[in-house]
Amino acid sequence: TTKYQAYENALGIKSLSWCPSGQLLAVGSYDQSVRILNHITWAPFAQFSHPQTLTAPLSVVAYLEVQDRQNPGGLGSGEGVTLQAYRSRYSVCSLPQALPATKPAVDKPNPKLGVGTVSWSGDNKYLLTRNDNMPTSAWIWDMTRLELVAVLMQTDPIKSVDWDPVHTRLALCTGGSKVFLWAPEGASCVHIPLPNFQCSQLQWNPTGTAFVLTDQDTFCCAFLGGA
Repeated sequence: TTKYQAYENALGIKSLSWCPSGQLLAVGSYDQSVRILNHITWAPFAQFSHPQTLTAPLSVVAYLEVQDRQNPGGLGSGEGVTLQAYRSRYSVCSLPQALPATKPAVDKPNPKLGVGTVSWSGDNKYLLTRNDNMPTSAWIWDMTRLELVAVLMQTDPIKSVDWDPVHTRLALCTGGSKVFLWAPEGASCVHIPLPNFQCSQLQWNPTGTAFVLTDQDTFCCAFLGGA
């Protein structure tokens, strides 16, 4: 039996995730850091922090979701017009870049603070993290270089994330009518062509050719051409 403790006298580990090969363990903590442990010595060999202002590395790509007002003509009437009248796209920001953050109530149980989501890509090359007091930002780390490669800054808090099990790409949703995709080549936004559909969870199929999207009481499947 091996015991690991990153620090003492404070709230500790909040999330865990093994890489697919089983050789590395990502440990997210309430101190807003992720530590990477190896399976032989259980000693941490990398630590990633989540600062409120993004300044480094200079090679990191910061994607900001921008919502553009569209002409509602031809969209029909009713609530569907309101939902589809705004279309999202990503804008690449220069550094330094401030990230939206909330101030958690530390006097209440289970504060929304610290790294609550850690998820590996299927090829072990990338790690996604989400710091719960920065709920609109997804951090993507290159585990071959041990550095941050991308940050996705969404308009709304991230509800669900999932890696394609075959291809190196990530899908996430924020409770709205869009799905956001990231791959090493770039990031994009896909609008769900269903009125009033609010995607709260998503999951890829085992072959990486489609994913299922769920609303409160409905679901749909999205198929990707050329996958």
